[in-house]
Amino acid sequence: MDTVEVKDCRDCKSWKDCNGKSDGYSYSDIRWCPYQCLWIIEHAEELRTGNWESTDDNVGSRNTPHDGNFIAAITILAELEERLKETGADGQKLWKQVAEEGRELRHLSPLARQALMYVKGWRRKRMSYRRWVREIYRKPKEGK
Repeated sequence: MDTVEVKDCRDCKSWKDCNGKSDGYSYSDIRWCPYQCLWIIEHAEELRTGNWESTDDNVGSRNTPHDGNFIAAITILAELEERLKETGADGQKLWKQVAEEGRELRHLSPLARQALMYVKGWRRKRMSYRRWVREIYRKPKEGK
């Protein structure tokens, strides 16, 4: 599959069409694609301190918090950590592989990738991680 050079994450329709290369994201860029989730994990320590060097050119939009970058940084990190709690050991494996080992999407172990696919997406999944793995993620494709 060919990747498309996406100029702005806000225009991205599918993470599969993205090359995943970005030096950073602004708060209004966050769409919870796998690449952004990996970026959040990689930059967790600076986000935890409230330090988010945003180059957001859309300041004042309703998607940008008006409280300051430190609130946005902590909010985004807290949301990802809450999503990862549901994945248990697989989420811990994802965190270790990305934060400590610096792995990229294509080099993640199957269980870490599975956890990443669970935490991605605009909203939290309503079904439990184990049920999602059984019924959605590992569901056999039609016609195979």
